[in-house]
Amino acid sequence: ISGAYADSEIVVDACFTGLVPDGGLTYVLAQLPWHLGEFLALTGWPVRGADLVYIGLVKHWISHDALPFLELTAEKHLEVSEHDSRVLLLEHSLPVPPGLGEADSIPKGVIPLLADAFSNSSIPLIAESLKQMADNQTDQTLKNFANECLRRMQTASPIALHATLRLIHEARRLVKQAPPSTGVGLHGPRGALVQV
Repeated sequence: ISGAYADSEIVVDACFTGLVPDGGLTYVLAQLPWHLGEFLALTGWPVRGADLVYIGLVKHWISHDALPFLELTAEKHLEVSEHDSRVLLLEHSLPVPPGLGEADSIPKGVIPLLADAFSNSSIPLIAESLKQMADNQTDQTLKNFANECLRRMQTASPIALHATLRLIHEARRLVKQAPPSTGVGLHGPRGALVQV
């Protein structure tokens, strides 16, 4: 059960402190489409607002006005059944505003680039792919994006990058073996996932 609103932001930055994502986060990242899990974990790229729902990190788009009520409900979570919690969240869910546009936290135009680069099996191959993309791009936005990914990865702990990539790959392998989940949010099994 998860929700976001206009000011929500998630940054997966464990690699920048020499750690790996924990608390089941590699499992969540492994389920994201277009190798977004690897991208987010290895670059620490912030994802904001509706993009959180569109990429599948959260399942519900909620009203900012509902937050105090949801906090109160969360404080008394032991007294509220999981079913009732889901109903309360659904009651406060709103239609998702447009996302994954060119001016959003993850511009739609970069998704093919990151899907290609972050589908590689090792950190050196990802870095080489990003370098080639940056060198061969005629679109300055994509060139800047590839360079920024490289810059971010260079500031992270090399060991943490390698360990994180391995954990996400292993989690993805295990997810493929597991039966499909039945916990579907208001916007479908992967949030308001859009096809690119």
